[in-house]
Amino acid sequence: MNAIEFRNVYKSYGEHEVLADISFDVRENEFFVIFGPSGAGKTTILKLIAGLDYVDSGSIFVDGKDATVMPAAKRGVRMAFENYALYPHLTVFENMAGPLRNNKLPMKEIKERVEQCATTLGIRDYLNRLPRELSGGQRQRVSLGRSIVAEARVYLLDEPLAHLDAKLRHELRTEFQNIKSFLGNSTVVYVTHDYLEAMGMADRVCVLADKQIQQIDTPKNIYDHPINVDTALMFGYPPINLLNMKVDKDRRFIFSDEVKLGPFSGELAEQLSKYDKEEIIYGVRPRNCMFSFEDRSRDGYIKGEVIGFEINNFRGILLVLSESSGLLSILCDRFLNVTPGADVFLKPDISGGSFFDATTKKNLKYQGDK
Repeated sequence: MNAIEFRNVYKSYGEHEVLADISFDVRENEFFVIFGPSGAGKTTILKLIAGLDYVDSGSIFVDGKDATVMPAAKRGVRMAFENYALYPHLTVFENMAGPLRNNKLPMKEIKERVEQCATTLGIRDYLNRLPRELSGGQRQRVSLGRSIVAEARVYLLDEPLAHLDAKLRHELRTEFQNIKSFLGNSTVVYVTHDYLEAMGMADRVCVLADKQIQQIDTPKNIYDHPINVDTALMFGYPPINLLNMKVDKDRRFIFSDEVKLGPFSGELAEQLSKYDKEEIIYGVRPRNCMFSFEDRSRDGYIKGEVIGFEINNFRGILLVLSESSGLLSILCDRFLNVTPGADVFLKPDISGGSFFDATTKKNLKYQGDK
């Protein structure tokens, strides 16, 4: 049985439509991440599940029961908002114990549960401190602990790491495996606009944009096989390279004024053979591009100009301007010696990319899907 089901849900605020014909399932015990840009309707979905807002039309089921007619208190759901505050005059222990006291649990059980949760979050040594005596990251852990300390069938987490710096976000992302163990057999619906959180935590990811679900799949499948160009650009950094190409008459190669790529093999070859348009977009991740500063234009390399260089974590990112495809990115050594304005030649991998319809922008892998 699914823990949560949305069926043809619509939601508007005034004349502003937020969700249009949304349908999806969240499986029992699943860590389900809703990913998308700000304003996409992610928090609205959580509020609808929690009973803090109501659908305009459509149905929501929690544990197989119609939640649209179910009081919020009876849904077995706990929600943590993006901006949730601590009581400044209460200790960490008292802040975290509040939801358990509301459930009228015995003090011994409250103490055990709070200590277990605090240990999981790495804040057990701070249980007797007041919030003002904690760092920002420690306060965020306490707030998260307050939200998950009480047992629930479903936990709804709304961007719990959004206001932390990059170092703390990374730390908590890695610790979420322990948090998932602490939550046991509960279902988690987690909202984020950070694709790294989606990649690192989710069993499945729901990509939400333009009022609709774009794709639901495992993080790896969305990264490797995004359903359309917009999803491909959102999911990953540096963003995917999109090459504007044409299909040759034998439908085995693609080409531009600069380069010819192919022949393709396997699934990509099959997609190309069935494609009936002249123009096509080939998407290839920056990690799947080779490059050289020597002239390799005769060897199937695309010529570009170096316009920048970034360091992201332990990787270098070479930024290249191509005449035919615009800005392209290549992963490289972070210690690479780069001269802005220099010519560079890059070669996309022809086995690990994706073909997109030049008109609909949809991945040819899913061209027959509705």
